[in-house]
This record gives sequence, structure tokens and C-alpha cells, in this order.
Amino acid sequence: MDRLLSDKSKLCVKFFIVGYPSCGESVVVCICDGDKVLYTCVIDSFKYRMHNETVCILQRLGVGHVDLLCWSHPDHDHSFDMDSIISGFCDDTTKFLLPQGVNGKSFDMVNYNKGDKLIVAKIAAMNEKHKICHNTVCVCPKHRMEVESFSLVGYTDEVPVNVMALSPASPTINHRIAREQVIEKNELCISLCLEVGAFRFLLCSDIENPAIANLHAKSLHEPILVKIPHHSSPTAAALLDYATFSPTSTFACTTGYRSMKLPNMKVLDSYGKCCKMVHFTGYASGYKYGVVEYTFMPYSFADVGNEKMRACGTMKVSCHGNALQVYPA
Repeated sequence: MDRLLSDKSKLCVKFFIVGYPSCGESVVVCICDGDKVLYTCVIDSFKYRMHNETVCILQRLGVGHVDLLCWSHPDHDHSFDMDSIISGFCDDTTKFLLPQGVNGKSFDMVNYNKGDKLIVAKIAAMNEKHKICHNTVCVCPKHRMEVESFSLVGYTDEVPVNVMALSPASPTINHRIAREQVIEKNELCISLCLEVGAFRFLLCSDIENPAIANLHAKSLHEPILVKIPHHSSPTAAALLDYATFSPTSTFACTTGYRSMKLPNMKVLDSYGKCCKMVHFTGYASGYKYGVVEYTFMPYSFADVGNEKMRACGTMKVSCHGNALQVYPA
């Protein structure tokens, strides 16, 4: 369904990349008309010491309804307290994304955490009124799958918005299922590409090198923002080889996993060399969370350079809690 936009210059895309001191990851995406939220997407959930910062962000923004909820994969650090988001912000009109093979059934070739099957059951119950199931994602190698498509319609302008899934790769998942092999959780990962007009944003969850090699090439070209895959592990560093980042316009952000000694600083250093700015949600113990908030205004303008040329698209970055800027230092 298209959404009304009062003024193209007031359009902003807000990203909240959430991490916690030990582990845990979530992403909140809001497309706004000034202060009015037009569309909300949540990817994953985590609660640390009774605190779920994703829930707090939605409440602060006045979001009562999540349009798209993506459970990228059933790993504990991406799943804990998902129930609170489903119960508090989702209804039977919410679009749910789960990886193919995640059905919450005994025949699934997935090593579920305690409580994961209840999450799937809640999602299925939300859809019963319309007699539809949740959307399962599986993508052909080098291709992408449309998840959501609509327009932001203004008085004189129309801005297309597309949400595309880039993974998991269908041959891997189907191979495991056909041979009754347990699917490694990171093999299930859904990664998303959000396109707003001509601008691209890449949200990579925990995809690793074999999946990265099969991603849709155009979707990796000069994103404005990339959520670095798998907590900046060397097992996901291939994105640096396959993607094209801009040292003048690409922002990168990572979450951490303290017991695995992630993020890997060599990997982060590589991002620092090819991106404009790199942030980390942090694993200091000062706060229960770390959030990097990005506010991108695609159609506002800023004066740049000696000739005061007008550059389209401005980014504001704010670090909250334990979050910090890594590059430039």
C-alpha cells in the first residue's frame, strides 16, 4: 500500500542498530515524513538483564504497529524476547519473514533454542485470520527476492521503496533438507537490501563467506549504510571483496559477541579503509545496550567542497549507551 508524503525534503530513513555488552543484535528501520513514522521494519530481537532496547526504541518513536518483522535466523542472540515485539507491536496485518526450513515443527532440520518454536507458533497464529502463513525466504544464487514494494506519494513526487531479500541461498537449504542434514543456523540467515529511491542500504545479519559469494551483485554496489555481517568475523569478511563501498558516502556498523572476541579489529580496520565512517555498538558494561542511530535524509541538500556544490543526501549519526565511533578514530 502506497503511503502519503507531505514533502519530499522531509523524507528521512532512520536506522537503529542495537547491540548489548555480551552479545545480541536487533535492527529497527523507520521511514518517516518529518516526525511522522510511515513504515517500520524490525529485524531480530534480544533482551539483556531484563532490558530489550528494541521495545524501548519503538515506544519512544510512538510506533504502535510493525509493518515488517524479520527473524533472520533462530540463533539465541537474534531471537531472545522476540515474543515481546510480536505481542506488543504486531497484528494480523504485519508481514513476517522467516528463513525457509523454520516451521517450528518436529521435522525441521534446525537445532532450535528453547522457546523458538513458540515464536513460530505466535507468528502463525497472527496470520490465521487471513488464512495465510508467514513468508519464508529462500533466494536463488546471485538473485534477490522481493519482500515489499510500495511508493511514497507526494504532491508532485513519488519515491519508490523496495525491500529485497538476498539470502539464504536456496541450493544450500534444499540440499540440507533433502538429505535430512541439520542446517547450520548461519546458513539460514536472511539478509535484506532496502532501496529508497536511488539510495541503497544493506542489512547483512550473520551471513558468512559461502553465502556472501552468492549475493546479488547490484545490491552490493555503494550502499549508504551496511550492517557488517556476523559481528565483523573473518568468516564473513568476503563482503569486502564482493561489495563496492564508497569512502565518501558509505557508513558501516557492527555489533559484537564478546566471548567470541568479535568484532575482529583487523576486519574493522579493512572497513575503515573503504568506508566513510565505522561504528560499533560496544561491549562496555556502562549501559545495558549500545545503539548507533543513523538518520538519512535522501532529498535534503548540503554545501560541499570549495565551490559550494550541493550534494543530495545527508546523514546524521548518534551513538547511544555503549556505542562508539571506531573509524575515523
